[in-house]
Parts: sequence; structure tokens; C-alpha cells
Amino acid sequence: MSGLLEYSGLATKLKAMGACLLGSDDYEYLINMTSYEEVIEYLKRHNSYSIVFGEKKSEGLSRISIEQLLQDTIYMDYKKIYRFASMEQKLFLQTYFVKYEVAVIKMCLSLCYGHSLEGMGPYSYTGLFEEDMSINIPLLIKSSNMDELINNLADTEYYKVLNVLKGRSDSTLYDYEILLDIYYYNNLWKSLHKKLSGNELRMMKKLYGTQIDLLNMQWIYRAKKYYNISEADIYALLIPIYYKLRKDTIKAMVKSGSISEMESIILGTVYGRLMDTKEDEWLSKAYNKTINSLMIKNIRNNPYSVACIEYYFHRKEKENERLIRIIECLRYGKEKETIRKMVYDIK
Repeated sequence: MSGLLEYSGLATKLKAMGACLLGSDDYEYLINMTSYEEVIEYLKRHNSYSIVFGEKKSEGLSRISIEQLLQDTIYMDYKKIYRFASMEQKLFLQTYFVKYEVAVIKMCLSLCYGHSLEGMGPYSYTGLFEEDMSINIPLLIKSSNMDELINNLADTEYYKVLNVLKGRSDSTLYDYEILLDIYYYNNLWKSLHKKLSGNELRMMKKLYGTQIDLLNMQWIYRAKKYYNISEADIYALLIPIYYKLRKDTIKAMVKSGSISEMESIILGTVYGRLMDTKEDEWLSKAYNKTINSLMIKNIRNNPYSVACIEYYFHRKEKENERLIRIIECLRYGKEKETIRKMVYDIK
């Protein structure tokens, strides 16, 4: 479904929306503010954020409240793009939207685990986006425990995803989140082959295949470095899709007896060039840098394709991450240079 004729209108729409995203001058202006309340006041006046922040009091807004309000701006952009898209483009967008459904379920999971969600942004939970979702958000929010939440997902794909943990007292929040992540990537990978073809399919397989490989490496690496868990438990964390990493390579990483042994295995893969063990969290940084580079390459080489949708949401999500980082750094009185480094580290 790629090509100038198919994508000219949507690409023009996304280019106009992209022009409204924050630039380096905006970030510098925000970094130099003296309090996070000033940032909120700035967002109230900004066209892209005024609808969700306009009626909010700047003082006392919690991090999770701000994150949800920023997430709502992505939902609003999604609706704008969806209304403008062709039928074929809408099919891809429907698959992409699963990502945001999963984010809402994770939020509700946190609520069941006793993490306070007081003050969550209202838009996702008063019906504005409910019509687009397969889940009953008000019902999920009322769930008092995990089993009830799972039952409230009946008649959705997520029920069978999470039901395997139902009744288990030893399950953690992380266990549920991993199952949702695995479902999302499995669903997305299958959908690529159904809804894309030719160059678009090759392009998106490379993007998501690389993403999956690097995520699996990250999860194995962190399990080895920070947690003493069994090989079986490590396998349960992994997305069962193999792009450039073969099954036997993944198996060797899981069975490796030390971090240095795992690093030697990574060095022998196509991702070995990304290694920089002198840096903390080098795999996480390599992931962000690599995915960002692939996004930019895709939009430059194929501007009239599904890449224009993917790249816009990527930029918007990164903008939200930077805003959260600025707000939290100002909240806790970080030095300006520290804030600047933390903001521009986001790729």
C-alpha cells in the first residue's frame, strides 16, 4: 500500500503535525525554567497540549498524572490520523493501537498491585477514547485484584494472554507486563505479513525484527546481571521471534555462565558492533540509537509509505519522554547541565 498516490495526503498531514512538535529551542526554553509548574503552564498554552492540560492546576500534579495526560495527546493524534487515513492505512493503525491498549492495561495492573493512580488524566477514562478500544476501561479501573481484572478482560484477546497467571499468588507485576509485551510483538509480527507486502514489509520487518532481537538481548543481559533466575524463567521473558539472532544463539546467551561470556556471544553476532561495555546500560542505549537510526533511514528512503506513520509516533513518544524528564528534573532541583544531558540522551 506504499507509493506517492496512496500516501501523499497522509504524508502531508503528518508533515504538518510534525512541524508542531517541540524543537531544540523549545527544549532549551523549558530546561531553563525554574520549576515544573512553569513547564505545565507552558504546555497549557501550547496547541498540542492545551486541550488536556488547560483545566489542570499546575501545583501538585503527580508524575503519573502528567504521564497519562501526555499519553492522551498521543491518542488524540492517533484519532486525527485515523480519520484521515485510507482503509488500508487504517488496518495498520488498528494493529498499532494495540500498543496503547496494552499501556492502559499495564496502568490498571499497577492499580491492582497497590500503586496509587490518583489523579490520572481524565480523557482516556471518561469515554473520549473508549470507543476505539476493545477493553472496558472503567470496569478495569474498578478491579480490586488481579483475578477480577483478568475476568473483566473476558471477551478480549487479553483474557487468554493473562489467564495463565490467574490464581497464582507468586506472580509479580513484571510477570503480567512481560506477557502483554510478548503478546503485542507476536500480534504485530503476524499482522505485518497480513497487512503489508513488498518493500514496506521488508522495511517494517527489519525495524521490528531488530527491535525484538535487541529487546531479547536486553532482557537476557539484565536477568544475568541483576537477578539470579533460572534458565526457564529467562526463556519466559523472551519474545519467541528470531530475526537476525538464531535460536541457538539465544540459547547460548541464556546458558552463558557470566556477563563476559554473554558479551563474547553478542560480539559474534550482527549486533556485536553496537557493544560498548564501558558505558552503563550500553544495551539500552544501543537499542534506542539503533531504532532511531532505522526510523530516520526509513522515512528518508520511503517517505510515502507506512514509515511516515511510524516515524511521527516515534517522534511524539520521544517528545513526551523528554517532557517527563524535564518536569521530574525540575521537580527535584537538578542542575541545568544535568537536565540538558538527560533530555538529549533520549534518541
